[in-house]
Amino acid sequence: MGFSAVTRFSLEVLNQNYRAPVVLPRPVPPSRGDATAAQDPTYKVADDFIRLVPFVRAGGPERPMARQYQVRTAEDLFEPPFTARGGAGTTWVQGASTPFGQEFDIAGTRFKKVSTVFRDDPLMELSMRRHQEVLAGTAVVRAISDAAWNSFPANDEQSELAGFRYYLPAASQQKVTYDPARKLLGGLAEIIARCCPSDGDFGTGPDLIVTTSRVIWRLVKEHQDKGLDPVFDYCPLTAKKQLHYCGVPLVTGRIAEPAGANSTTEAWAVKVTGDSAVRLVHVGGASENYALQRRSTTVSWSGPNGEVQGTSPATEVYAIVSALVPEEQAVALLDGIPTADPYTHP
Repeated sequence: MGFSAVTRFSLEVLNQNYRAPVVLPRPVPPSRGDATAAQDPTYKVADDFIRLVPFVRAGGPERPMARQYQVRTAEDLFEPPFTARGGAGTTWVQGASTPFGQEFDIAGTRFKKVSTVFRDDPLMELSMRRHQEVLAGTAVVRAISDAAWNSFPANDEQSELAGFRYYLPAASQQKVTYDPARKLLGGLAEIIARCCPSDGDFGTGPDLIVTTSRVIWRLVKEHQDKGLDPVFDYCPLTAKKQLHYCGVPLVTGRIAEPAGANSTTEAWAVKVTGDSAVRLVHVGGASENYALQRRSTTVSWSGPNGEVQGTSPATEVYAIVSALVPEEQAVALLDGIPTADPYTHP
């Protein structure tokens, strides 16, 4: 515009572009799962889950752990036969005792390194380098979040970060399939009931339902079909209002929404607090900063004949992490949920 056309209003509008102290990353498209593309990348994901899952340090810096373990009981906990049903109490016998023994099993997964590198040119201005570090760190955390839900390696020796699904056996009762007769209301109620880890010795329920925005959309539609008002309450974990179902808040995460005409997605009931919390264990880094670490390195590039053409200083931003589900009941999965518009394809 011409200088004479500049007004106070136009300067205030333009000034919005210069108020951000750092480069702001944009939302991400839905996760792809096994598909080559997401169902509809225009539906962006505000990843609430990665902000809520605990990052827990494993070991000390002087003795990093190559593998993290979980010890658990092999069967349900034995209860001594003491009760009073039908008005008859348990007879007390002097000197009698009940033998107790509990079998244990151990499972473990390896830590994986997730990293990215950016050129650190000596002529790069300091604030530009800081912006590059922020963006690289965001990219690494997003990759960890995606892997936590969608990585399902054949075994824990492979290079991929094993996701939460890795901890559910093939015939696990924690897996529930969407039933069009029961609809989403029935399916979500079941995974809430099945997520019952032994947190605090006596058990507890899920803290969250992690799913996609399309599933939340469908749940609101089912409430409306039954003449019910969806419940939006304050959630202390997210510090904002969330849609609740059966008292459990629904948040969004990098859940797979594969492309296709008959695409389906998932919802997970998850425990993220207490001893039985689903967590991301890390070696090195700070838990409050998603376990991110940085180191100086060098990058090189090659010509068409494979010969090195040049090198440059660089910075690697990385995290060494491993997903952990302390017990199978700490999560429950509802899969096969339709991704179609529920208002036109109920």
